[in-house]
Amino acid sequence: MAKASRRYFHNFIFLWALTILLFLSSCRSTADLVLDDPAFLADMVHGALQGEKFKITPEDYPGIRKLLQDEHSDYRLAGVILAGQAAARDQDEGRELYPDIVNAALDENTDVSDAAKELIYKDPETYRKYLKDLLDSTDPSRRIGGLSLLSSLGEEDLVPFIIESFSDPDPDVRNQASLSVKELTDRNNPFLREALESPDSLISSTAYLTLGRYADIEDAPLFIAAFSSGKPDVRREAQLAMLRLGEAGLPFLHQLALDSSQSYKARLAALEVIQGLRSTRSLKTLFLLLDDEDERFRVKSETILGTYGSEAIPQLSDLYRDSEETNRLYAVRLMGKIESPAGLPLLTSAINDPSPKVRAAAMDSLRRFEDAARPALHSNLSDNAILLLMEGADPWLVTLENGEPNFRALFMIITAKNISRGDLDDYLNRAEISKLKAETILSLKDAWIIAEDFSSLDKVITEGRNPYLNLWRRRELNMVASREILKKSFTELHEYFETRDPSNLDKASATRAESRRLEDLARAQKAEIDSMDEDVKARGQELLERYKELRVELVRIWEFVIPSMTPLAARIYRERGVNPESLADELAILE
Repeated sequence: MAKASRRYFHNFIFLWALTILLFLSSCRSTADLVLDDPAFLADMVHGALQGEKFKITPEDYPGIRKLLQDEHSDYRLAGVILAGQAAARDQDEGRELYPDIVNAALDENTDVSDAAKELIYKDPETYRKYLKDLLDSTDPSRRIGGLSLLSSLGEEDLVPFIIESFSDPDPDVRNQASLSVKELTDRNNPFLREALESPDSLISSTAYLTLGRYADIEDAPLFIAAFSSGKPDVRREAQLAMLRLGEAGLPFLHQLALDSSQSYKARLAALEVIQGLRSTRSLKTLFLLLDDEDERFRVKSETILGTYGSEAIPQLSDLYRDSEETNRLYAVRLMGKIESPAGLPLLTSAINDPSPKVRAAAMDSLRRFEDAARPALHSNLSDNAILLLMEGADPWLVTLENGEPNFRALFMIITAKNISRGDLDDYLNRAEISKLKAETILSLKDAWIIAEDFSSLDKVITEGRNPYLNLWRRRELNMVASREILKKSFTELHEYFETRDPSNLDKASATRAESRRLEDLARAQKAEIDSMDEDVKARGQELLERYKELRVELVRIWEFVIPSMTPLAARIYRERGVNPESLADELAILE
């Protein structure tokens, strides 16, 4: 009896334990969902995230909604999963959670929103109504989210509905509506085309925004036409659309900007887009507008041209080489404003342009570069380059980098008609050229000037155009020759005394006789001069004094040239047809 009692007690304890275990197990079973008990909530969330399936009833919906609003993203994700299970289990009852799933699709956490979107994409037709309801929200962000979700469905028949949001008061909402339409359809959609003509400025401007996003060149004429619209927003969106077309739309823009028959606002709209694109292909159009009859376009074009940088240099170079004077003038002016070293070769060439206006403009542009222009001017040396380098007090004109005299530049400076002695003196002082060298250069400038008069007088003498000078010069040459021959006779006498050779004595006698003959000829010529008409003599003596004065000065300058400048001095005298060494010898003999 005692054994039976004990056996019964043991069986009772086992059954009681088993019952408790089964009860607990049934509470944690995959068949049931417990969200109202905090002790099991974490396990429920974990199970949902691990893919467990639960038996969900409408009584569980409040708990699921609470999960969807939880501050922890993993709880919200679990809520989406459970809502999805509920919808899949019973579409009619589960439909109650559809708005919550749509809201979850807007969640800031991408895991949560992606899970909700996946549910929506599985049954888009069912969710369309709830997505559309988002557009009635007073919160712009929800309206934006709704438009984005609708476009992600990929159903083109939604376009008319989405276009209704083109009139939304919030610009961000209108922008998303535009993006959604662009995502769902092509540029030829009839509802989109119809919206372009809407009297509502918000709708039509958003339609132009949308069409512009396709960036199709075939729409360029439509955008250009909209530049004349009375709606500022439409004009602005048409301008932005042309900007998106880039350089492909430039021919349309150039044509409108240059068409003086078009309205001011339409031409200005085109010019503003040209400014935004800032293409070098617009340079010629901008140059033409500088001569526009409307001053506002002249000013605007000049302003736009001032925004270009070194990228414009190749196009400006082409315009300079292949266009009329006006364009050449504008090209060199703009190069000066850009101040890019890439423009220096052309500018140094342009200072020799046939047009005085272009030359002056090129020089003004080069002045903006200051010392940076020097190497280019050195390489392309010209009269105008010399002037610019002198303005900048560049000592290179006198002395090369290796310390040698710059004979080429100095010759150009000294012989230039447009550089006076005063200009040269001023430059030498500012360039801090040494006193001795500066004095030599200035004296050679003097020699160049007076040598011209000397050569002219010498030509009068040589050609016999003045009897007095001609006879005087012949007499002087005979006197010089007589004295040179007399010197030769002294040499021959010296040889006789050394050798006692009678032939040397004979040669000396003959040489002296020739010297006396020339001297007698010179005396006869002197007598002939004295017997000339007084008026002829007076005029001749006046020219003679000038001739002698110039000759003395030329000889003096030559003799005081510093050795390093002798080759330069010789060239300067030679260019004027003067032999300085011969003059110096004649003067020495006569003295």
